[in-house]
Amino acid sequence: MPFDLLYWNADSTNLPAKMYEEYLQNTYCNNLLKESNNLEVLGTKIDLGKVDCNSFFIAAKEDHIVPWHSIYDGVKLLNGHKIFVSRIQGM
Repeated sequence: MPFDLLYWNADSTNLPAKMYEEYLQNTYCNNLLKESNNLEVLGTKIDLGKVDCNSFFIAAKEDHIVPWHSIYDGVKLLNGHKIFVSRIQGM
């Protein structure tokens, strides 16, 4: 059953068009989460630098969906104890 691993690919979300458009624009196109207080949700400015918790990040060197350097850049946005694992191949 190798295709069971790709089941998530068929999972769709039912978001209102305006919400989906803002989400894509703010997070993917403009990457507003990487800068403090650039993204606002329901009147609250988001600052990932205030997140202070243990975090574990894993990246595959040859991942074409999320390149390892994107994950590593994300590690630097949070505070707290962080572990970053880089793998040569996918999981």
